[in-house]
Amino acid sequence: MKKNVLTLLLLALIALAGLSLCIPTLQAQEPKPLNLIIIWHFHQPFYYSPTENKYILPWVRMHSVGNYYKMALIVSNYPDIKVTFTFTGSLMQQLNDYVENNATDVRQDISWKIANGTELTIDEEFSMLEVPGGFFDINWDRIVTKFTRFNALKQKRDALFSEYGDLPPDEMKAEITGRFTDQDVIDLAVLFNLLWIDPKVANSDPELAPLRTRASSPSPLYNQTELALVLEKQKEIMGLVIPKHRELLDNGQTEIIPSPYTHPIMPLLVDFGWREDLDAQVKKGIGLFRETFGKTPHGMWAPEMAINEESLRVMAENGINWTAADECVLQMAGVSTANPENLYVAYKVDIGKDFYIFFRDTELSNAIGFQYSGKSTDEAVNDFVNKVLDIQQHNTDGKMVLTIALDGENPWEAYINNGDDFLEALYQRLVELQNDGKIKTTTPHEYIQEHIDKIDKVVPKTSQTVLKLADVDISNITRYDDLPSETKTQAVPEATWSGADMRLKIWIGDKQENIAHMWRKAAREKIIEYNETHPGWKGTVEYNQTLDALYRAEASDWCFWYASEMGSPKTFDPIFKCYLRQIYELLGEDVPDYLYGSFYPDGEACDFVEAKPSVLTPTIDGKIESGEWKGNATITVKGNYIEKVVIANDYDNLYLAVFPTSGVSFKDWFGKDYFIGVYTSSPRISYSPYALGYNVWARYQPQPSDETLGFAIHAEAGVWFNITTETSQKFKLSIADGKEGFTSKGDFETLGIDSVLEIAIPFSDIALEPKDVAYIAVTVAKDGNFEEMTSKFNAPIALQVAKPVELGEVIFTYSDPEGDDYGPGTYVYPTNEAFVEGHLDLLNFTVSKIDSDIMFRFRFKTLGGNPWNGPNGFSLQFIHMYIDTDHVEGSGRTDTLGPRVNVTSEDAWEMALLIGPGWAGSNDLIFANGTKKTELMTIEAEGEDTIVAKISSSIIGEPEEKWGYVVLVVGWDGYGENNMRAVGVEAEDYTAGGGDPDAVSEGVNPLVFDMLVPPGKNQTEVLSSYSVADKTYATVYAVRATPEEVTPQALSWELVATIAGVCAAAAVGASVYILRRRRKRKK
Repeated sequence: MKKNVLTLLLLALIALAGLSLCIPTLQAQEPKPLNLIIIWHFHQPFYYSPTENKYILPWVRMHSVGNYYKMALIVSNYPDIKVTFTFTGSLMQQLNDYVENNATDVRQDISWKIANGTELTIDEEFSMLEVPGGFFDINWDRIVTKFTRFNALKQKRDALFSEYGDLPPDEMKAEITGRFTDQDVIDLAVLFNLLWIDPKVANSDPELAPLRTRASSPSPLYNQTELALVLEKQKEIMGLVIPKHRELLDNGQTEIIPSPYTHPIMPLLVDFGWREDLDAQVKKGIGLFRETFGKTPHGMWAPEMAINEESLRVMAENGINWTAADECVLQMAGVSTANPENLYVAYKVDIGKDFYIFFRDTELSNAIGFQYSGKSTDEAVNDFVNKVLDIQQHNTDGKMVLTIALDGENPWEAYINNGDDFLEALYQRLVELQNDGKIKTTTPHEYIQEHIDKIDKVVPKTSQTVLKLADVDISNITRYDDLPSETKTQAVPEATWSGADMRLKIWIGDKQENIAHMWRKAAREKIIEYNETHPGWKGTVEYNQTLDALYRAEASDWCFWYASEMGSPKTFDPIFKCYLRQIYELLGEDVPDYLYGSFYPDGEACDFVEAKPSVLTPTIDGKIESGEWKGNATITVKGNYIEKVVIANDYDNLYLAVFPTSGVSFKDWFGKDYFIGVYTSSPRISYSPYALGYNVWARYQPQPSDETLGFAIHAEAGVWFNITTETSQKFKLSIADGKEGFTSKGDFETLGIDSVLEIAIPFSDIALEPKDVAYIAVTVAKDGNFEEMTSKFNAPIALQVAKPVELGEVIFTYSDPEGDDYGPGTYVYPTNEAFVEGHLDLLNFTVSKIDSDIMFRFRFKTLGGNPWNGPNGFSLQFIHMYIDTDHVEGSGRTDTLGPRVNVTSEDAWEMALLIGPGWAGSNDLIFANGTKKTELMTIEAEGEDTIVAKISSSIIGEPEEKWGYVVLVVGWDGYGENNMRAVGVEAEDYTAGGGDPDAVSEGVNPLVFDMLVPPGKNQTEVLSSYSVADKTYATVYAVRATPEEVTPQALSWELVATIAGVCAAAAVGASVYILRRRRKRKK
């Protein structure tokens, strides 16, 4: 026995000795320089209006002077650093038009009129003051608020709009513009145009530098000559963009690539069956690149990084051999990107031709695009460098390549000094790392040439879901997951930068986007039909112009903004319609009426006046009794006939009281040819261009016309005074026929005309149901001529139809102290005025059952309004709820999905519900096994302080006594990591403060502002239980019912009163919420 033991010990020692001999060999494998590819993407859609013969929006000009030139200038100072730039075909063509053909945009023309001393019209001066669309369209946090004079002009503008906003349009414009002096106008024009020029570029110019210095003065007193100088300098800088980039390309410091012509979503063109369009777009993009840069490109930027197998094949067929994609595409193909050897390499794609993909590091790319702007320059660059060095440690074979790819224009306005300090510091550190042998900056083409024999990884073919959209009308589909699709083996998944859960959702799936695609489909079919019936037309100038208009309408930008997931589509919607109208005009066809509407494809109003009435039932007799309309919503008109409109509703009817202007009596109109129409919309009708269920213009309204009611008209309640008397008062209800006519539905007697006109319209007769958003307008006509409407600037009244209170059977309720929205005791809100006190202060949590649904209600001190118009009725809150359904220690998960806390093992969770404003990632159900479901909850704001989420019990089960709930409240930030608002040491505009410096540095500070804690626990102590030394998160706990609390409740009167009060407030505060996300407009 002893002998055997000694033998084993001897063998072990020999093994250890052998291992020790191997260690020097392993240590000798020093990491080699990491190949680093940086791709900066430049893009602008076409802003040219063929009807106005100029550019409607100025963003090609502004980004040329603000970003395109400076990006080349800065990197040129570091000749050993190689980067890649992309230019879309639409950008190249517009740049050339400005520089070579002296093209101009609307705001440029206005600026030149001021510089030349030409008097502006009231409309032109008023347009300068519009937001968006005017001369305040520049970063407010970094520019407007930081320059005293600019900020003073903005405050003056806001005050005047508030004071005179109720006046009729012409009077309002005159009053507001009349209070801006000539000096105000000149200063505003100079500041807008000057401060868009990159500070490095401006300060290096001896003539511009003094003007920029004066911009910080409260009274810069610019003059017309100085404005002219700024405009001339802008044109000069625009003229330098292409030559500077061509110089870098010729010197071998950069690789430059195009995109398809107008930046279309390539997979969608294929999925719609329009492969020939994609082929033409790719060819035209390459052709413009050759004309501009004198070379043939090797790579091509996939617009929005959207790819599928067939789109890559089209690129390859046109001589392109590489593109970049997001790492989520690799993950969807079953490849683990957590393994550095999988992510940091180039891949081949099996499409029958040599083609390569560089998958970007999403986290690092997004850090530059979104997170680093909130950090100091040193902190941001150090973070980037440290992460690069961590990756470099794995590069033992020398072929690893880290790809950084992102927007190269929009991030910088959120940075200090327009990102110049960051870029300079970044490139300087990269020079040092390169000199130290840690990295090697390269370009994709150069990398392929150098490593072509070592690129051996192939994206695995997998079974994937691909949209199948040819020959179908998707107008009435409201969810991406409901779109027609098929499953088939693909060389690459169909996806984009937006992630595996989103796929192509940003550009299709929402009803507004789907209808926009159908508008384009209908126009495209007209082209095909015309071509088939007109032999010889193909190849003519008109043919090429028509196809060009179609390609422009295929750009990604229009549906990027539609559905407002990324911001307001207001300034982009008219341009999209303009190109579609041009198609019909070139074909000699009638332009569809919907292309003149000042509303979005699904009927959503571009602008509106919000009505928030109480639930009440007035008497319809034409007389206003004391208190009868208490709690109404009053819309001031001050027109020639209508003074104001008062709106109310109960659960069955819409009520309006129309007040005549002083000197007007509606009773005097009896027997005369006057007409009053009340028009309403409905979200429940067909918006398909193939079966239109609405009209664009009101009765008697001129058409086509720039003025509309501002929404898609479904119903008309018409009062013809020539057949109305003191004793016979009725209105005729008519339904739009989709052809600018109306079909009568009959006469209704719920009309009273005396001192006012009162009317009641049943919701059931105008296709409106509880919680529907309805747009409303009132018109006046006389002798068959349209005289007046309540929709000022095409902005109708907006009302959310009242919904009866839903209490249900309360299963569990839990209260939280007021005023504890401070996280671990020290947190403070961001400094921007949008973050009102108490908006993350959770006061009560209730679980109840309504029919087969489980309802979770979260009452806050306030929701803080809806500053960014989240689709669910709120913008600021993000609730994470982790549910322990079995109360078995350790049976579920103890991690959380981003809040930087862990759940105690006793409360390990089986499912998590993420409840937010309604944008991507804010309606998720995640099970402990990792299964994720999206958009299964109905989430909405009730009143001013409550968020309600409902989900079917068939999905999550019936709540039981043993269920425990971990409820965490964090701030929503669509650009933050995991959509959560960051907490730093010092509060900034959009970053919370009060974090422990050491915890913030180590990334262990919780992002939770408020939470539910069980009895005997203290929130401050719970959220302070993280460890900086051990780099561990704080541990949080579930709350759960005690046995006496879960006895089926005959509700106490106190609980009923509390919930009823909340619900009553919800009914009183029923509001319209339109999707407009706080993403800066893509300029």
